[in-house]
Amino acid sequence: MSQTFAVVRAAFTDATARPAAFWTQVGAMIANDLAMIAFWILFFHQVRSVRGWDADRVFLLFAILATAAGVVLGFLSNARRIPELVETGSLDEALSLPMSPLRYLLVRRVDTVNLGDVVFGVVLFLVTGHPTPQRAALFLGGVAVAATLLTAFLVTLGSVVFFTGRGEPGALGMHAILLLAGYPVDIFTGAAKGLLYTLVPAAFVAAVPARIVDAPSWRDAALMLLATAVFVVLARTAFGLGLRRYTSGSAWGGGGAGPPPPPPRPVQVDGTARSLVRRSATAGTASGTATGRARGARCSGRNRTSVVRLIVVTSTGLPARSCAV
Repeated sequence: MSQTFAVVRAAFTDATARPAAFWTQVGAMIANDLAMIAFWILFFHQVRSVRGWDADRVFLLFAILATAAGVVLGFLSNARRIPELVETGSLDEALSLPMSPLRYLLVRRVDTVNLGDVVFGVVLFLVTGHPTPQRAALFLGGVAVAATLLTAFLVTLGSVVFFTGRGEPGALGMHAILLLAGYPVDIFTGAAKGLLYTLVPAAFVAAVPARIVDAPSWRDAALMLLATAVFVVLARTAFGLGLRRYTSGSAWGGGGAGPPPPPPRPVQVDGTARSLVRRSATAGTASGTATGRARGARCSGRNRTSVVRLIVVTSTGLPARSCAV
């Protein structure tokens, strides 16, 4: 565990190395979140509630979503970058360390711009969430479970790159779950609502935790913990199986996923070049120990190009000798 804390400390130090840039990015994200809140204020000025969700409940939902998403995309930002890490070979660094590769990857990088969501979410709850000790405890617990579920979901989809060589599912899944989690779950019906509780568990990222804070329910808490446990197991299994298929993904080799590169094409040598090669080899052999005459035979006339030297070395295996060409 001390190794994990050391990696977290190093990542946060890197992120805050330039304080001016750090606070500028945090402020930009807070301004973006304020724009979303302004939209909901205007909306509820015209419509008092939507299927039981009024302004206070929606602000609570958004506070939980902003905080949980900020924790995942800010402090655990590599959760959404697993396809990129695999394709570029950056995963090799994690495999050489004496700690869990997945744990190292998750805490290795801090994305400063998303830390603004954490600040905004906490402040929004303090201002609009009618905080009490019980509600604050439920809020923090809901954020922790929602962040764990969101991380596991992103790791599960990101691990698809090990098997398909394509990282698009991870990006699409991230945008889908964050977009759907930003709306009250009860505005959806039928199969769409069922999707939010199963394949894309957006309901458990914001709506269910908000409902638990407003009206604590053991049933909702159990369902949320069960969904989180299922996706944690899926994430660990998918990533572990993917590592077994992974081969060294050096940036020079084009990544550790997908089919291997085609073999190099054989060198084509035309008749004229073959004649020059044969004459050069014969002259070098006949010269014996007379090095000067051998070099003269191989480099006579000083009118050959460097291409001939390359053909001699690659086609005949003769040692390359220094000569002016």
